[in-house]
Amino acid sequence: MTVITAKQFSVDEAGGYVTELYDQDGQALLFPRTMIGGKLRGGSHVCFPYFGPDEAGIVPQHGFGRAVTWRGEASPDRRTVTCVYDEMQDELFSGLHAELEYRLNEAGSEFTTTLTVTNHSDQPRALTPGFHPYFAIDPTDVMLSGVRINVVDFEPFQSFPDTTQMTIETAARTVTVVSENLTHMVVWTDSKGEYLCVEPTLRGNGFDSRGEISDGIAPGQTMIYQFSILW
Repeated sequence: MTVITAKQFSVDEAGGYVTELYDQDGQALLFPRTMIGGKLRGGSHVCFPYFGPDEAGIVPQHGFGRAVTWRGEASPDRRTVTCVYDEMQDELFSGLHAELEYRLNEAGSEFTTTLTVTNHSDQPRALTPGFHPYFAIDPTDVMLSGVRINVVDFEPFQSFPDTTQMTIETAARTVTVVSENLTHMVVWTDSKGEYLCVEPTLRGNGFDSRGEISDGIAPGQTMIYQFSILW
């Protein structure tokens, strides 16, 4: 597997995983990917084909996207990295073709992630994706969408009413998470590192591999999901 280094960010083909993201001054916006307590924390990864746990307890948390190998390529100006996963073979999700595009704007102040999924099978497939970015913070000084929070005492998992944006403000900077279609924001921390996760999702938790497909993608259909980080 290869880690692709672009301007201000890097992407690992293993999981299509953003391993680091920096501002124009070289300061980390994302907590660098690190093994903590036997688990990889940090960076930003896709939760595909679904976000959260399987209520049936059959398939893994946050889907398969972060566990498979994607084919990555950087653009000539190294502001865009595209990662392709050809087709899933799992019985529940076979035929799903996915593409991740990571793009840094010209000013180096906005990072946009786009997930494009096409269903090449002859059956509808469940599709409730999200993203899991770990934002670098000072845990003692954080404002979340204008409200001061104590990260150590923060409820580990909080689901918020649908919104198109949330902000994380620290002494160092203000970072805004923006999305027009991943508007169910989840905020999570385990207080094991200097990070806070603001996760744009389609529906949050609620996937059930034994249930009927209430949110999905029809045969031949293409769906596009996008969010941006601004600073």
